Amino acid sequence: MTPFMRGLLPAVCVALLAWTRPFPVAADDQTLSRGRAEFLKALESLRPRASLNTTPVEFSVGGIQYRVPRNYITSMADWNGGPQPLVTLTVNIPNLRPLSQDTLICFTQKATLRPPGCEPFPFDIEATGMVSADEAFANSQSLSHSQQPIEGPFGYEKYEIGADNSRIEYYRKIEGGRTLLYTCQIFDNHGERDGICTPIGDRVSTGGTLHFFFNLRHLSDIAEIDASLRTLTERFTVLPEERK
Repeated sequence: MTPFMRGLLPAVCVALLAWTRPFPVAADDQTLSRGRAEFLKALESLRPRASLNTTPVEFSVGGIQYRVPRNYITSMADWNGGPQPLVTLTVNIPNLRPLSQDTLICFTQKATLRPPGCEPFPFDIEATGMVSADEAFANSQSLSHSQQPIEGPFGYEKYEIGADNSRIEYYRKIEGGRTLLYTCQIFDNHGERDGICTPIGDRVSTGGTLHFFFNLRHLSDIAEIDASLRTLTERFTVLPEERK
Protein backbone atom coordinates (compact mmCIF):
# COMPACT_ATOMS: atom_id res chain seq x y z
CA MET A 1 0.00 0.00 0.00
CA THR A 2 1.40 3.40 -0.98
CA PRO A 3 1.93 6.19 1.61
CA PHE A 4 -0.87 8.11 -0.15
CA MET A 5 -3.33 5.26 0.29
CA ARG A 6 -2.24 4.58 3.88
CA GLY A 7 -3.01 8.17 4.76
CA LEU A 8 -6.27 8.16 2.82
CA LEU A 9 -7.67 4.98 4.40
CA PRO A 10 -9.21 6.62 7.52
CA ALA A 11 -11.10 9.10 5.39
CA VAL A 12 -12.31 6.32 3.10
CA CYS A 13 -13.66 4.49 6.13
CA VAL A 14 -15.50 7.62 7.26
CA ALA A 15 -17.02 8.01 3.82
CA LEU A 16 -18.07 4.37 3.67
CA LEU A 17 -19.66 4.53 7.10
CA ALA A 18 -21.64 7.51 5.94
CA TRP A 19 -23.34 5.29 3.35
CA THR A 20 -23.97 2.31 5.63
CA ARG A 21 -24.99 3.53 9.08
CA PRO A 22 -28.76 3.10 9.73
CA PHE A 23 -29.81 6.65 10.58
CA PRO A 24 -33.05 8.39 9.63
CA VAL A 25 -33.11 10.08 6.22
CA ALA A 26 -32.29 13.58 7.52
CA ALA A 27 -29.40 12.28 9.60
CA ASP A 28 -28.24 10.22 6.61
CA ASP A 29 -28.00 13.36 4.51
CA GLN A 30 -25.96 15.09 7.19
CA THR A 31 -23.69 12.09 7.64
CA LEU A 32 -23.22 11.74 3.89
CA SER A 33 -22.32 15.39 3.63
CA ARG A 34 -19.81 15.20 6.48
CA GLY A 35 -18.35 11.97 5.09
CA ARG A 36 -17.90 13.46 1.64
CA ALA A 37 -16.38 16.62 3.08
CA GLU A 38 -13.89 14.67 5.19
CA PHE A 39 -13.04 12.44 2.24
CA LEU A 40 -12.42 15.38 -0.09
CA LYS A 41 -10.44 17.23 2.57
CA ALA A 42 -8.20 14.21 3.17
CA LEU A 43 -7.83 13.61 -0.56
CA GLU A 44 -6.76 17.19 -1.18
CA SER A 45 -4.35 17.37 1.78
CA LEU A 46 -2.61 14.12 0.83
CA ARG A 47 -2.25 14.95 -2.85
CA PRO A 48 1.42 15.68 -3.61
CA ARG A 49 1.97 19.45 -3.50
CA ALA A 50 5.48 20.44 -4.48
CA SER A 51 6.62 24.01 -3.93
CA LEU A 52 9.63 26.23 -4.61
CA ASN A 53 9.02 27.98 -1.27
CA THR A 54 11.95 27.50 1.11
CA THR A 55 10.20 28.74 4.28
CA PRO A 56 10.74 26.21 7.11
CA VAL A 57 7.68 24.20 8.17
CA GLU A 58 7.54 22.87 11.73
CA PHE A 59 5.70 19.63 12.42
CA SER A 60 5.93 16.53 14.57
CA VAL A 61 5.56 12.83 13.83
CA GLY A 62 5.23 10.44 16.74
CA GLY A 63 6.20 13.16 19.21
CA ILE A 64 9.46 14.00 17.43
CA GLN A 65 9.70 17.55 16.09
CA TYR A 66 11.08 18.54 12.71
CA ARG A 67 11.82 21.80 10.92
CA VAL A 68 11.94 21.28 7.15
CA PRO A 69 12.09 23.79 4.27
CA ARG A 70 8.79 23.71 2.38
CA ASN A 71 10.43 22.77 -0.94
CA TYR A 72 11.41 19.37 0.49
CA ILE A 73 7.83 18.49 1.50
CA THR A 74 5.41 16.96 -1.01
CA SER A 75 2.68 15.49 1.21
CA MET A 76 1.36 15.97 4.74
CA ALA A 77 -2.03 15.66 6.39
CA ASP A 78 -2.16 19.20 7.79
CA TRP A 79 -0.28 21.85 5.85
CA ASN A 80 -0.47 24.17 8.84
CA GLY A 81 2.14 21.99 10.55
CA GLY A 82 1.83 20.47 14.00
CA PRO A 83 1.29 16.74 14.69
CA GLN A 84 1.18 14.52 11.59
CA PRO A 85 0.70 10.74 11.07
CA LEU A 86 3.53 10.85 8.50
CA VAL A 87 5.14 13.38 6.16
CA THR A 88 6.51 12.74 2.68
CA LEU A 89 9.68 14.50 1.53
CA THR A 90 11.04 14.29 -2.00
CA VAL A 91 14.64 14.85 -3.04
CA ASN A 92 16.58 14.29 -6.21
CA ILE A 93 19.10 11.48 -6.11
CA PRO A 94 21.99 11.13 -5.90
CA ASN A 95 22.57 14.74 -4.78
CA LEU A 96 19.57 14.87 -2.34
CA ARG A 97 18.62 18.35 -3.53
CA PRO A 98 14.98 19.46 -3.18
CA LEU A 99 12.80 21.17 -5.74
CA SER A 100 14.38 24.45 -6.87
CA GLN A 101 14.89 26.39 -10.07
CA ASP A 102 18.10 24.39 -10.60
CA THR A 103 16.40 21.00 -10.17
CA LEU A 104 13.04 21.88 -11.73
CA ILE A 105 13.71 19.78 -14.82
CA CYS A 106 14.35 16.71 -12.64
CA PHE A 107 10.99 17.05 -10.91
CA THR A 108 8.86 17.99 -13.91
CA GLN A 109 10.16 15.95 -16.85
CA LYS A 110 8.91 12.47 -17.68
CA ALA A 111 11.28 9.75 -16.50
CA THR A 112 12.35 8.91 -20.05
CA LEU A 113 13.28 12.55 -20.75
CA ARG A 114 15.20 13.37 -17.57
CA PRO A 115 18.91 14.14 -17.97
CA PRO A 116 21.51 12.00 -16.15
CA GLY A 117 21.58 12.55 -12.39
CA CYS A 118 17.86 13.31 -12.23
CA GLU A 119 15.59 10.99 -10.25
CA PRO A 120 12.98 12.31 -7.77
CA PHE A 121 12.96 10.06 -4.71
CA PRO A 122 10.08 10.38 -2.19
CA PHE A 123 10.42 9.05 1.34
CA ASP A 124 8.20 9.10 4.42
CA ILE A 125 9.08 10.18 7.93
CA GLU A 126 7.02 7.95 10.21
CA ALA A 127 6.72 7.38 13.94
CA THR A 128 8.83 4.99 15.94
CA GLY A 129 7.33 1.81 17.37
CA MET A 130 7.88 -0.51 14.44
CA VAL A 131 10.05 -3.58 14.84
CA SER A 132 13.76 -3.18 14.26
CA ALA A 133 15.49 -4.71 11.26
CA ASP A 134 16.96 -7.43 13.51
CA GLU A 135 13.55 -8.26 15.01
CA ALA A 136 11.91 -8.36 11.60
CA PHE A 137 14.62 -10.62 10.26
CA ALA A 138 14.27 -13.03 13.20
CA ASN A 139 10.49 -13.13 12.73
CA SER A 140 10.66 -13.89 9.01
CA GLN A 141 13.69 -16.16 8.80
CA SER A 142 11.65 -19.28 9.54
CA LEU A 143 9.59 -18.61 6.39
CA SER A 144 12.62 -18.67 4.14
CA HIS A 145 13.24 -21.57 1.80
CA SER A 146 16.57 -22.08 3.53
CA GLN A 147 17.81 -21.07 6.95
CA GLN A 148 21.20 -20.51 5.36
CA PRO A 149 21.52 -17.37 3.27
CA ILE A 150 22.13 -17.31 -0.44
CA GLU A 151 25.07 -15.18 -1.48
CA GLY A 152 23.41 -12.10 -2.92
CA PRO A 153 24.80 -9.16 -4.90
CA PHE A 154 26.65 -6.17 -3.44
CA GLY A 155 27.56 -7.96 -0.21
CA TYR A 156 23.99 -8.84 0.81
CA GLU A 157 22.71 -12.08 2.22
CA LYS A 158 19.65 -13.16 0.26
CA TYR A 159 16.63 -15.07 1.59
CA GLU A 160 13.71 -16.22 -0.56
CA ILE A 161 10.05 -16.69 0.42
CA GLY A 162 7.16 -17.91 -1.71
CA ALA A 163 6.68 -19.59 -5.06
CA ASP A 164 8.50 -18.53 -8.22
CA ASN A 165 5.49 -16.54 -9.44
CA SER A 166 5.02 -14.71 -6.12
CA ARG A 167 8.58 -14.47 -4.86
CA ILE A 168 9.58 -12.20 -2.00
CA GLU A 169 13.28 -11.70 -1.43
CA TYR A 170 14.98 -10.34 1.67
CA TYR A 171 18.37 -8.68 1.36
CA ARG A 172 20.39 -8.23 4.53
CA LYS A 173 23.84 -7.00 5.46
CA ILE A 174 25.53 -5.32 8.41
CA GLU A 175 27.46 -2.09 7.94
CA GLY A 176 29.14 -0.32 10.84
CA GLY A 177 27.17 -2.39 13.34
CA ARG A 178 23.85 -1.45 11.70
CA THR A 179 21.62 -4.10 10.12
CA LEU A 180 20.26 -3.15 6.71
CA LEU A 181 17.20 -5.15 5.69
CA TYR A 182 15.23 -4.70 2.48
CA THR A 183 12.32 -6.75 1.22
CA CYS A 184 11.58 -6.98 -2.50
CA GLN A 185 8.48 -8.19 -4.33
CA ILE A 186 9.83 -9.81 -7.48
CA PHE A 187 7.90 -9.80 -10.76
CA ASP A 188 8.34 -10.23 -14.49
CA ASN A 189 8.64 -6.95 -16.36
CA HIS A 190 8.18 -7.72 -20.06
CA GLY A 191 10.46 -10.72 -19.80
CA GLU A 192 12.96 -9.07 -17.47
CA ARG A 193 13.38 -9.83 -13.78
CA ASP A 194 12.31 -6.80 -11.78
CA GLY A 195 11.14 -5.88 -8.29
CA ILE A 196 9.87 -3.18 -5.96
CA CYS A 197 11.66 -3.00 -2.63
CA THR A 198 11.26 -1.27 0.71
CA PRO A 199 13.34 -1.05 3.91
CA ILE A 200 12.29 -2.68 7.19
CA GLY A 201 13.03 -1.10 10.57
CA ASP A 202 14.88 1.83 9.02
CA ARG A 203 15.29 3.84 12.20
CA VAL A 204 16.89 7.26 12.48
CA SER A 205 19.27 7.92 15.39
CA THR A 206 17.20 10.90 16.56
CA GLY A 207 14.02 8.82 16.55
CA GLY A 208 11.44 8.08 13.90
CA THR A 209 11.48 5.65 11.02
CA LEU A 210 11.96 6.11 7.29
CA HIS A 211 9.89 4.35 4.67
CA PHE A 212 10.25 4.44 0.89
CA PHE A 213 10.05 2.30 -2.21
CA PHE A 214 12.86 1.68 -4.68
CA ASN A 215 13.42 -0.36 -7.80
CA LEU A 216 15.46 -3.55 -7.56
CA ARG A 217 18.12 -1.96 -9.78
CA HIS A 218 18.93 0.41 -6.90
CA LEU A 219 20.08 -2.46 -4.70
CA SER A 220 23.60 -1.53 -5.81
CA ASP A 221 23.50 1.90 -4.17
CA ILE A 222 20.49 1.88 -1.81
CA ALA A 223 22.70 1.54 1.29
CA GLU A 224 24.36 4.87 0.43
CA ILE A 225 21.04 6.52 -0.46
CA ASP A 226 19.46 5.21 2.74
CA ALA A 227 22.33 6.50 4.89
CA SER A 228 22.07 9.91 3.23
CA LEU A 229 18.32 10.08 3.86
CA ARG A 230 18.84 9.26 7.55
CA THR A 231 21.50 11.97 7.83
CA LEU A 232 19.19 14.48 6.13
CA THR A 233 16.31 13.58 8.47
CA GLU A 234 18.57 13.91 11.51
CA ARG A 235 19.55 17.37 10.29
CA PHE A 236 15.89 18.36 10.16
CA THR A 237 15.14 17.02 13.65
CA VAL A 238 14.57 19.66 16.31
CA LEU A 239 16.20 18.41 19.50
CA PRO A 240 14.57 19.22 22.87
CA GLU A 241 17.22 21.82 23.75
CA GLU A 242 16.63 23.56 20.40
CA ARG A 243 12.88 23.94 20.78
CA LYS A 244 11.40 27.38 21.27
